[in-house]
Amino acid sequence: MPVIVGASGTGTEGKSDRLGMPTGTSNPSSASAGDAYFNTTNKIIRIYDGTSWIDVAAAGGQPTDGGNGNGALHANSDSTNATGVTNNTMTQYQGSWIRDAGGSGDLWNYGAGGTAASNFSVHTGHSGNGGGQWPLWLVIQVSTTTPRVLNQVEWIKHLNACGNVDVYGSNNNITASNYNDENEYTWLGRGHCGGQSSEQDGTVKTIHFNHWAWGYKWYALKIVDYNSAAGVDAELHGMLNFPQVGTQGGYAMFSVRLNKVADYINSGFLPTDAFNDSSCKAHYKFEAGFEDSTGIANGVAFNGGTAGNASEIGANAFLGDNDSGFYSPSSASPLISDLIGGNNGWAISMWFKIAPGTTTNCSMFHGSRGNDHDRPGAWLRRIDGSNYRMEYFSSSNGSSWNVCKGDVGTGTDARGNLNAITLNDWHHWVWTRSTGGNYKAWIDGHKDFHFTDSTSLYSSGAYAFNWGNWFHSTTNYGFIGNLDNVRFFNKALSETEVMSLYLRHS
Repeated sequence: MPVIVGASGTGTEGKSDRLGMPTGTSNPSSASAGDAYFNTTNKIIRIYDGTSWIDVAAAGGQPTDGGNGNGALHANSDSTNATGVTNNTMTQYQGSWIRDAGGSGDLWNYGAGGTAASNFSVHTGHSGNGGGQWPLWLVIQVSTTTPRVLNQVEWIKHLNACGNVDVYGSNNNITASNYNDENEYTWLGRGHCGGQSSEQDGTVKTIHFNHWAWGYKWYALKIVDYNSAAGVDAELHGMLNFPQVGTQGGYAMFSVRLNKVADYINSGFLPTDAFNDSSCKAHYKFEAGFEDSTGIANGVAFNGGTAGNASEIGANAFLGDNDSGFYSPSSASPLISDLIGGNNGWAISMWFKIAPGTTTNCSMFHGSRGNDHDRPGAWLRRIDGSNYRMEYFSSSNGSSWNVCKGDVGTGTDARGNLNAITLNDWHHWVWTRSTGGNYKAWIDGHKDFHFTDSTSLYSSGAYAFNWGNWFHSTTNYGFIGNLDNVRFFNKALSETEVMSLYLRHS
């Protein structure tokens, strides 16, 4: 028989095989140090430290901040949506050479003064700015009390803009002597501002970061940049892989601001019909084995792939090894392998986590189970023990990768620029093609690949669609780790739609 202290269902219960904690929808009105309860609204265990209630654990949701910035959990932070949180009155630090080449713009006074050269807020000049001037740190204190959840940068750019920008957060004691010490922060994401000779003055570049919604008092922008080469896509292919820095001859930017644009922790996952347009034609959540939430094509596992393993993204996930996977059958209607051929628009979206110790390539999908070149596919190629790069493949003739060729270094080379992909951490990936042949891909909300070729893709034959393995489903081509919220759309996704999937973990 259970021993109950307090009301049944809400009090402490000593049971034969477990201990039931007190529950509630809000913090108790009075408490002593050491008191604890489970908050049924936020799904978080909370304990009273003698002064305030703090989070101990979040059920199926937010992980802890794995860096040195000591990010506060969502429930302990100010997570109010707001535009223009930052301003020039806040405590801030930056490199002394921020405007070496002139300009008097207020960095955090967004939009003030227009886009005349005199209003440059960052201007490194075109010579003599190498060596010790890399990287440039721009740091601001957004709160002196409660940490704030922020997740977007808006930066007004000059024609010759900076390139890669890393975003960091910290709840440590940041001062003039340590503001540029990376060991004081947690890395939150990377964006790109266009680089040399990109969009015109006044273009607003947007960077999304902090998708796990940690709260911080300090945020930092670290401009690491790159040296753009002639004939290289300055927006994408000119980027250096994280954490490399460049030696570009100079750049200029106007004012910047930090925002909070969505509360995706409390918003929940997007539904299967994510954009209310019936474009999702497959959705595997692994909550009920390999069930397709669209009802079109339940998955079929092979070679030992399983569903139902613990995951931070959803309640369950697919677990694969070097020869396992699952497929969408060729008996489905509509047939996914047909939707990914010809001049159709389409998109693949999924979350993935590479298992520690993985030493082989990891296949994300292949559109034709049984024949190599008939449909597009993509995999993570292992560069070394811990570094992976996404590679993209597609064909117009069914006999060679003549449109996207991921493992070729010249010509139609379509390798991505994978940034900060770490083992045993969840990452989000989207690859999409428009009807006009505009290919784009994103890793964790940051562009990974951009390629245009209007050639019609090969579309003969009817095939099952392979997930987590290559077409032949043999050893050393399976995805070693977890996949979750695997989706196929029969349309190209916009950047806004990609960010919705990423920010809401869907």
